[in-house]
Amino acid sequence: MAEFARRNRWLLLAVTAALTVAAAWHATAGPDRVDWLPLRTIGQDWYPVCEGTAFTRAAPYRGDGPHPIVIYGGGGPGDGASADPGKPPAAWRPTAPGRVQLVSCAEPLDGTGLGEEVARCPRYSRLSVFERSQIGTITLHRSRYLVRLLEARTGREVRRFEITGADEVCPLYAQEQAILYRSGILPSQYRAALAPYVEGPAP
Repeated sequence: MAEFARRNRWLLLAVTAALTVAAAWHATAGPDRVDWLPLRTIGQDWYPVCEGTAFTRAAPYRGDGPHPIVIYGGGGPGDGASADPGKPPAAWRPTAPGRVQLVSCAEPLDGTGLGEEVARCPRYSRLSVFERSQIGTITLHRSRYLVRLLEARTGREVRRFEITGADEVCPLYAQEQAILYRSGILPSQYRAALAPYVEGPAP
């Protein structure tokens, strides 16, 4: 490997420079734009917006609300979200792909985002289809998330927030391979943070 590097250092330098230029161009050029719509408004269909894709046929984010939104990330490991009484209203949900205006993307803040231990969740090993055996515990940490609110049509960032996940419910059966769990963002937390942008007039 060292001999290859000595003989081909100019080639390696050229490749490195090309990659650097490409990354810089992508950072300054903004999102990749595609002239089509995902087939659905559920699942991972709109997640590419979180990764830098703008769907130019999506509905523009303008005028009065509600502005239909697709929300990704920040889910807790257990069923805490299902029991949350403050879920976003049905008016937030897009009824067709062409009605999507906003996409919310949550990512855990590593390092400072991983907070104190709030629970010890039992860990199980599957013995059979109907039987499990507890083999230890897994720590659930209170965690912070970066939430970015993006316009689906342009990829423009409308707002960003930091939210500490309040869903601290353990899963019914913690998986054997799990290392740790993070607290999740409750639907009511999303509603409180995003309501001014979804229900109010577009800024």
